[in-house]
Amino acid sequence: MNHFIKNHFSSLITDYRSLITFLLLISYFLFLNSCNSTEPPKPEPTESLTLSLIDITSKEAWIKIEPKGLSFPLELLLFQDEYLREALYLRESDTIYVDTSLEPSTTYIYQIRESEPESNKLQFTTKGITSSEFSWESWTFGDASQSLLYDVKIIDNKIWVVGSIYMKDSLGNTDPNAYNAVYWNGSQWDLKRLRYFGQCSVVKYPPLYSLWAFDSTKILLTNGGSIASYDGTNVNLDCNINSLINGVIYRLWGNQTLDSVYVIGSNGSILSNKTGRWRIIGTDTDLDFTDIIKWDTPYKSSIFAIAGRLFSGRNSELYEITENGASLFEGSALGTGAHSIYAEGMKMYVVGGHKYEYLIGLNEFNNITSEVSNRFLNKLDGQEINDIIGVGTNLEIVHFNGIEWTSIPIDPPSSEYGEYFSVDYTNDIICAVGIIGAKGIITVGRRNSR
Repeated sequence: MNHFIKNHFSSLITDYRSLITFLLLISYFLFLNSCNSTEPPKPEPTESLTLSLIDITSKEAWIKIEPKGLSFPLELLLFQDEYLREALYLRESDTIYVDTSLEPSTTYIYQIRESEPESNKLQFTTKGITSSEFSWESWTFGDASQSLLYDVKIIDNKIWVVGSIYMKDSLGNTDPNAYNAVYWNGSQWDLKRLRYFGQCSVVKYPPLYSLWAFDSTKILLTNGGSIASYDGTNVNLDCNINSLINGVIYRLWGNQTLDSVYVIGSNGSILSNKTGRWRIIGTDTDLDFTDIIKWDTPYKSSIFAIAGRLFSGRNSELYEITENGASLFEGSALGTGAHSIYAEGMKMYVVGGHKYEYLIGLNEFNNITSEVSNRFLNKLDGQEINDIIGVGTNLEIVHFNGIEWTSIPIDPPSSEYGEYFSVDYTNDIICAVGIIGAKGIITVGRRNSR
């Protein structure tokens, strides 16, 4: 009996010691784990103010103010660096603040302060200005009848120009077969006759009004009544558009692969081709569409076209083109004679007789004619929103460097009246085309330095 009790207690003592050891080990490992673990994440604040940059130019910035968990209306103080910039009264969330008086190449810090909660600090640097210094050279073409050049496209530093150039034959008579293109091969200009002949074109070498291309083997052409593609050797007519167009084709636009193409022209004509078939895009206007662009904003990309009619006394109209049709752009209260548009980011320029600047957020067209030129401008093109070229009557060429417009003086090849109809600006090369006297004119500018 004593032996049994002794052994029993001995076993209990052993089990008890094992239990104590086990509990100590568990406590030790739990302690180590607690030492290596991080603090649990703090819950996000239920109330916050966030500033973010939407877009920026050389003199403007678009700042998004995003309140969360706050009751409206809100009275807020927006600081630029250490100075109070604006006292804001917000009636709704996700407000856009547009600052239009910034300096180029300058760093700013914005913050909403002296309120609960304060916002984050938003730091950015505005864009710089671009140089208006170019080296210029001009050429004229044609020695018989009336010659002129309508449109131009720079492709891989080669240049295609279209129009009609009349030359004399070997007997000194006007050759009835006009040259309808001029090509810069990198070292010289070559006159070209592109054979634009077929079921929907009875003239072999008609004047060509416009072209569009990203690739020298995929060039779209128009004689004003039909569309054709040019692969560098042959012109292939697309006559399917002829029965649909209600007037004269003035401009073409297409994406880089040309599987999405738009055509605009007189009498309110807009057509598109995205599936291999042409489709009429209805509009509520009979004005003449004279320019078309793609406008990429931080929110979306859309096609825009401008319509007007000179000497009609009617205001011009700006249309946004979507899959569902064309609609008059909100706030497009434009005067007579608007002719061309250029847009990037949150900003658009419209030129013609009057010149306008449009900023998303302010949503109104500001007349800036006195800042640009009193000449009629036929066409705008640019590399960036701070590097834009405009051309027009009296051989006017203007450049926008990000903060101001400058008229560029160029000695014309003759004292006769001249006018530029179109311009392309790519890779710091400007090519403007038009007419001077009875000749076609091409003027090329190459930037000296940035």
